[in-house]
Amino acid sequence: MWTQWQYLIFRGLIDYGYKKGAKELVKKVLKNVDYQLRTNHWFWEFYSADDLQAGWNRTYIWAGIIARMLIDYNELQ
Repeated sequence: MWTQWQYLIFRGLIDYGYKKGAKELVKKVLKNVDYQLRTNHWFWEFYSADDLQAGWNRTYIWAGIIARMLIDYNELQ
């Protein structure tokens, strides 16, 4: 999964009132991004939706959109 696309889905879920689904999506994306940052200190181009794997390009700046997801997530609380 690519985090920038997950962010768009996340915003759509919020905009259409599916806050519970939006929260679940953020938790799933964050789990892998957090694991990779702690393990190898990279933002990867894509992350597995099923396990804690990531790959392709390292230092993929768009993956930093997870920070915006967390801001929006905290506003849902």
